[in-house]
Amino acid sequence: MQKDFDKFDAMKKGYLTYKEYKLLSLTHFIKPQPEHIMSDAIFLQDIVRIDDMVLHEKDDVHNEYQSLFKALSENGSITYLSLKNICQKIGLNVTDHEIEEMLKLFDNKGDELDFEQFLRILKY
Repeated sequence: MQKDFDKFDAMKKGYLTYKEYKLLSLTHFIKPQPEHIMSDAIFLQDIVRIDDMVLHEKDDVHNEYQSLFKALSENGSITYLSLKNICQKIGLNVTDHEIEEMLKLFDNKGDELDFEQFLRILKY
């Protein structure tokens, strides 16, 4: 992060303006934090602290998704039958054809979902 910070601190001030910070954030695919909007000077330690918080939040969400997948899956995958049972349990009124289409959309073979395919459904 230090190297990138130094690149965006073109005048070597030791801090970034909000505009510089916004560009740095976008290159790291991190949403610029609102508390920095009114800030005249954003220091490296502020950015690192926020990056750490964002990464921990992402880890927490990923862990929650893994736990959910484990609870819903049979032998490491979600099959047609388990997906149908899940939909029924949560009161989602879907036809067999719709379940088949969902599997085909996210799985090349259309028979079961692994964890990565399950994540794609959640992000869809």
